Amino acid sequence: AQFFMDQAQKYRSQGAWRKALKDYQHVVAKFPHSTMAPQALWETAQVLRGRHKWAKAFKNLERIVKEYPEFKDYSKVVQAQFEIAQSVACRLKRGSSFFSWIGGVGEKQQIEFYQTVIRNAPSSPLAQESLIRISEIYQRQKKYDQAAEALDRLIGYYPTTPLRPQAMLKVAQLHKNLVKGAEYDQGSTHQAIQDYEDLITTYPESPQAEQAAAELEEMRTILAESKLYMGDFYLRARGRPKAAVACYNQARSIAGAESGIGTASTERIKSIKEGRRLPKSFGEKIFGRYQEKKTSDKELELQVRISEN
Repeated sequence: AQFFMDQAQKYRSQGAWRKALKDYQHVVAKFPHSTMAPQALWETAQVLRGRHKWAKAFKNLERIVKEYPEFKDYSKVVQAQFEIAQSVACRLKRGSSFFSWIGGVGEKQQIEFYQTVIRNAPSSPLAQESLIRISEIYQRQKKYDQAAEALDRLIGYYPTTPLRPQAMLKVAQLHKNLVKGAEYDQGSTHQAIQDYEDLITTYPESPQAEQAAAELEEMRTILAESKLYMGDFYLRARGRPKAAVACYNQARSIAGAESGIGTASTERIKSIKEGRRLPKSFGEKIFGRYQEKKTSDKELELQVRISEN
């Protein structure tokens, strides 16, 4: 076995990598129980990495993990697997399908590489970093649920990791990206607000908390605007001034009484109490205003509950 290992090293120094691989493979095939076998697999992987044959290199490293778990450089094997996944990521980020074709891998197999790292060394920092990278891949693919799931695994399984504030911020931003605006459903807005508040409460001194505070304010503004729009809807389209007042009060509470939205809400409430109406919309000029209806206490309670959602 030593003879073939020495000969393979000689071929490598001469640039004859194919002959070197052949000798390394011979060691693994003919001397599988020797201490040289896992070393031959390691050297094979290094040669293949140098040739950008990522999938084949990774496969040889995984053979060491499965067949030779007592290999003295086990941690180096997992580190090499992580580096292969990173190498693929660098080339995919450049937008070149050619590089990924050379290595025989794409984003799907890149995720599998990171998952393998997590499985092979679940307690290592590499596993935590792999979850961050998996989330980034899913985010590029606009698979936001899977991206959040990977980050939730990091947050839940590694409560003491220094990456936790970063992961919490990314989860909040994923929900923030799903927010379409004040005129749309606010489920994602509520979730993003909760995520930002959790981060700020849990890690108030972290760099991420400062960024979270700014983005939290943006989400609160959108939520307050949605309450303002909802109030206008109840007043214009449903003739429900009491429900409109409830929405305006919510908008003022969320944005603050001194904010632009708070001031607009206060003015609308004042107008309702004084019996004044909002200026007619384009549709109202054509079809007229919706006739105001009397509202029972139960109906008003239901309307307010709907507006809160």
